[in-house]
Amino acid sequence: MLCAVAGQRFYNTSPLDFPRLLGDPAQVAGNLRAYIAGFIPGAGDVLDKFDFETQIARLARADLLYLVLSRFAEIDLHPDVVSNLEMGYLDEELIRRFSELSN
Repeated sequence: MLCAVAGQRFYNTSPLDFPRLLGDPAQVAGNLRAYIAGFIPGAGDVLDKFDFETQIARLARADLLYLVLSRFAEIDLHPDVVSNLEMGYLDEELIRRFSELSN
């Protein structure tokens, strides 16, 4: 039912969004973890594959998490702006780049 309401194949039950995540810089890591935990289980499984917890901890230790999230929040990725095809290309490019970095 939530997918029908959202008009998408996934949803997030967290009360947080990017402005709220960024509204408390001291708690940005915990808020991001709570936001990620609010996605449907299938989406959470995908996010787990990217090992976000390690990245969150690493960026937080370097005092870069807030900066990265604030820059990411400036990007409009709404489906009305970015088509499924474009998002697919973006996904493939990110996977390619991360694969190159891990080698």
